[in-house]
Amino acid sequence: MKWITLLLIFITLVARAQDNSYLRVLHQGDLFETPMPRMVVLDDRTFGQYYFYRVHFDSLQKKVIAFDHAFKHLDSLNYRKIKTLQALIHEKDHQVATGHKAYLDMKAMADTSLEKADRLQKQYTRQSRQTKLWKTATVILSGVTLIVVGL
Repeated sequence: MKWITLLLIFITLVARAQDNSYLRVLHQGDLFETPMPRMVVLDDRTFGQYYFYRVHFDSLQKKVIAFDHAFKHLDSLNYRKIKTLQALIHEKDHQVATGHKAYLDMKAMADTSLEKADRLQKQYTRQSRQTKLWKTATVILSGVTLIVVGL
């Protein structure tokens, strides 16, 4: 990234080299004076770094503090949201577990009821056959008794 920036600066300098008042080459021992008193000067040791005046530094410091405060506020809001969502997930899991337990209890009760109903149906069928058999035997014995008494 520094090389791309250096290349762009070099191209800009070459493009403006036609204006000799803009580009000044310094030789060893020459002193450089900035054309404007508040100009930022970059050299090979400070390339990519900026010198800020006290006013700029104070305003940047205030902005950094404001951003830091805003980020801390957002972090606390996100932390509260995460805690709320975790509580909702825990409650949902609890409700799912309770519903599943109720389902298993209801299924066991339904299975027991079906087994009892099947057993009762078999008992009813057996009892009705026995009842029909006893009725038939009673009618036959009554008929035999009437015939025997009538003779």
